[in-house]
Amino acid sequence: MIEENSKTDIENPDLICPITFEIFHDPVIAKDGHVYEREAITRWILQHGTSPLTRQPLQINDLQPDDRLRHLAHQGRNSTVSYNAHNASIILPPLRRLSININARVAPEQTSNLTRITRQ
Repeated sequence: MIEENSKTDIENPDLICPITFEIFHDPVIAKDGHVYEREAITRWILQHGTSPLTRQPLQINDLQPDDRLRHLAHQGRNSTVSYNAHNASIILPPLRRLSININARVAPEQTSNLTRITRQ
């Protein structure tokens, strides 16, 4: 079961860079108060010298990493299916290996929530 807070964080549009429209990998906070993907905002600043959202002057040296958003974006990438419009690719979450002990004995009161596993 997914806790409501973690589900909200993963689906949060604040995890998307306003320049690339992709989930953050290396988010940074700029002096304009907005968060950007480091590579995208660095390229923007080198070309324009301003914020893409407020047009305030920005400097690369003023960018600060946002570790909380980096962690939340990592969770989002690893738990959702995403579509990359740049190269028309679909990204699936990693598979998780579940280990099931089919020889384990289960008490009768526990069997109501179990799914039957059959070998083919």
